[in-house]
Amino acid sequence: MRNFKHLWRALFALVLIAPLVSRSQTINSYRYWFDDIATGATTVAVPVVQDLTLNANIDASMLGKGYHLATLQFKDNYEHWGAPVTRTFVLTAADLIAREYWFDDDVSTLQTVSVSATQVLNVTTLIDASLLGDGPHTITLRSTDAIGNWSVPLTQAFDVTVGIAEIPGLEHVVLMPDPADDQLQLRFDARTAVDLTYDVIDASGRSVRSLERVTISASAFRAIDVSNFAPGVYQLRVIGRNGVKCMPFIKR
Repeated sequence: MRNFKHLWRALFALVLIAPLVSRSQTINSYRYWFDDIATGATTVAVPVVQDLTLNANIDASMLGKGYHLATLQFKDNYEHWGAPVTRTFVLTAADLIAREYWFDDDVSTLQTVSVSATQVLNVTTLIDASLLGDGPHTITLRSTDAIGNWSVPLTQAFDVTVGIAEIPGLEHVVLMPDPADDQLQLRFDARTAVDLTYDVIDASGRSVRSLERVTISASAFRAIDVSNFAPGVYQLRVIGRNGVKCMPFIKR
């Protein structure tokens, strides 16, 4: 969260592996320059076999804070230069100080949360979804730093289950994101002490994640690794003393 807003991944979200086109054509160097000033281009030699991650190989330390352009161009062993590619990015030396979020594209629901520069943020612990109704929703988040730069707003979908009659005392379950890629984040909210177990079942009803137990009296947060799940529809199964509730989600 400190210093660079790590937008190099958005700037050049690619990894080039040489040889690139064929056995007789390889990338042997690349050059880059900033803000359309090609006379200041920096040329870097590339070994014949190398996984090239540009985030770690472009030096922007001489630039001032703010918006910039970066242009990148590659050369092969025939001394042919490829077409230059230009992207924008933001460089800042300030710490993040706050995050804003709102639900369902309705900015009137905006909430601001102060954060520290070293704080690790989990969206499920950050948000207050207690006023949302049952069903699918979206959340949009953005961050600001100490000199007033705002990040690009990012939106993701999630599901809220409320009024869980099957499990008295359990008021809300938030599943985020839906669809899920690597992790499913869970938030349980209860008005009284509740003992729960939960697991994940697939479309055939087979448990694909072992039962876990949690006792909550207010809010509890858990993460489930779904990275090894096959794409498809699953259900989070929550088991209370007096009943069972199943909530579907998609593994992408």
